[in-house]
Amino acid sequence: MARLGELLVAAGLLTVEQVERALRAQVLWGGRLGTNIVELHLLELDPLSKALGRQFHLPAALARHFEKADPSLQRLLSPDFAERFSCVPLLRMGPEDHVVVASIAPLLPRQLAIIADELGVEVHRLVPAIAAELRVRYQLERVYNIRRSARYLRARGKSIPPFPAFEILPVQAEPDGLPSLPVSTREMAVFRPALVPDLPAP
Repeated sequence: MARLGELLVAAGLLTVEQVERALRAQVLWGGRLGTNIVELHLLELDPLSKALGRQFHLPAALARHFEKADPSLQRLLSPDFAERFSCVPLLRMGPEDHVVVASIAPLLPRQLAIIADELGVEVHRLVPAIAAELRVRYQLERVYNIRRSARYLRARGKSIPPFPAFEILPVQAEPDGLPSLPVSTREMAVFRPALVPDLPAP
């Protein structure tokens, strides 16, 4: 399976340098690579979700699908399982009432079986879909009252602190006269504020 960064570069959505910047942010702040990419304002949530769909060979759940979500369907899934599996049921679709379930990562067969049982449908009627982590965590809080940690409260605009500067500094030669390798010093921040088709239009 191709890595997300490689897919984004191959699609022309990000440069290698931008992916490397997001990887450094991931080391500092944690979270998924896609989350750091969005927080650095390098990509919006829908293009990221589409890229994740290509990575995992699953349909992408986009903003328009979440906007059309069925509250009565969502109430059928217990908050415990929604939190445990990081997933949110969205809507019924098609003549056979298939149920779209958006998640951060591909759901395992056992997880799908539990979700199907909770929703009262046969497991083959579930349509697993992938969505960006920030969007799913927001929906878990909105629908199920599952509070996001400060890490996942998406900052906007200039409220995101500048990324730490990396500077390469020369080092004095060793006593034997051989040059030393350069070292990287980091000015660390003390804290941080808190190809598969898309799903059809609902």
